[in-house]
Amino acid sequence: MIQQVLKYEFLFNWTELDNVETYKLFIEFVKVRMSKESFDSIAELELAIYNSWINRNRK
Repeated sequence: MIQQVLKYEFLFNWTELDNVETYKLFIEFVKVRMSKESFDSIAELELAIYNSWINRNRK
């Protein structure tokens, strides 16, 4: 969900990830997005994305 919301170009399954470089590239991508959106940590960004998703899908 986080990869999709951030529109990451190369989606991958976290549970099957076995490539450190793929992880590092994604983390660098997230850090750039995080700084553009004024978040102090990746965890804060993830929580905001999750809460937004929950609020949109709550019925």
